[in-house]
Amino acid sequence: MSDDVLSGFERASFQHDGMTHDVYRGGTGPAVIVMHEMPGLHQGVIHFAQRLVDAGYSVYLPSSPWKSTRRRATRMGSSPAPTRS
Repeated sequence: MSDDVLSGFERASFQHDGMTHDVYRGGTGPAVIVMHEMPGLHQGVIHFAQRLVDAGYSVYLPSSPWKSTRRRATRMGSSPAPTRS
């Protein structure tokens, strides 16, 4: 993702379970976490987050790698989600 798409947002990274995860933060005020429904941040989510920043919120945008969810569910003892053929 190019930096100009997320201009005004600061990127931070953290590691968990052997993977590095990025979180973008922008704005000041009460905190809102914006979760996206597909792997990677897309334009619609970024524009929504910018509207929240403009309205006076601190916005956190974690870039979620969905493939790690399946591995985590298996490790915790539950069955992984079925895959589509």
